[in-house]
Amino acid sequence: MALRDAVMAALLEGEASGYDLAKAFDASVANFWTATPQQLYRELERMRREGLVSARVVRQDRRPDKRLFS
Repeated sequence: MALRDAVMAALLEGEASGYDLAKAFDASVANFWTATPQQLYRELERMRREGLVSARVVRQDRRPDKRLFS
């Protein structure tokens, strides 16, 4: 399975940030398949450019803004 497929499957559960996806991958598939946070962020950006996912920015106080993907 390609990383793109795994991301799409994870986003079926609802919108998520790259950080949320990285945590979910670590908790669920890390024993047999790894994806670094950097790989996830690169793939999410590629998918956004290709129109496969959308992203919205959430402003946060005292933290950097985050992007939620769906």
